[in-house]
Amino acid sequence: MADSQFQDFMTFVRSLAHKQLPTIGGKSTFTVEVVGDGFIFTPESSGTRRKSSNAKPFFERHRANGSYKTTDYSEKSVNASYYLSLLKRFYANDNKVVEFDSVNSPEAIEGYLLDFQYFKLKRNKSLADECKKRDDYKCQACGFKLSVNGKYAIECHHKFPLSESGKTKTKLSDLISLCPTCHRLTHLRQPALSITELKRVLKNA
Repeated sequence: MADSQFQDFMTFVRSLAHKQLPTIGGKSTFTVEVVGDGFIFTPESSGTRRKSSNAKPFFERHRANGSYKTTDYSEKSVNASYYLSLLKRFYANDNKVVEFDSVNSPEAIEGYLLDFQYFKLKRNKSLADECKKRDDYKCQACGFKLSVNGKYAIECHHKFPLSESGKTKTKLSDLISLCPTCHRLTHLRQPALSITELKRVLKNA
């Protein structure tokens, strides 16, 4: 249960990537990136990246005491204000992970279509084409590659869907190529499944 909830927390934090977030005290803001099982915090005030290589000990400590006071974690992490801000958002009622029954659920379809429509814009289409070329027109989840009449059956997926992250600038590294089926599957949940989680779903199917 704890491991599953920790993974849900990490997935939730991925959906916040590149957003300006308030610290637990609300006195400043920061951005967060997920790297492996840890985070990189970047305070807006200094712009200096602060790496925390393993988030699980802090997550478990918070589960044990439920405190949102940074002083209760002084021996655990100098990044307590950032961690607690993320945890408070994660446990808030309006930020729970939502799973949909089917890829045909209206909510799942909506997430998929937002991705699809985003890449129809001229600049974004060019970036999407670059992503597909980089990935050799192959699905990065299941390995599927198909060309029909000279056109590949491949789609571009934003790792941090704009409907969730609020991000306004997209880099090539934010994108990944997926076959239509895998692309639909990523939107079976909000926040969307990560590629690692999608591969796990495919492996257990």
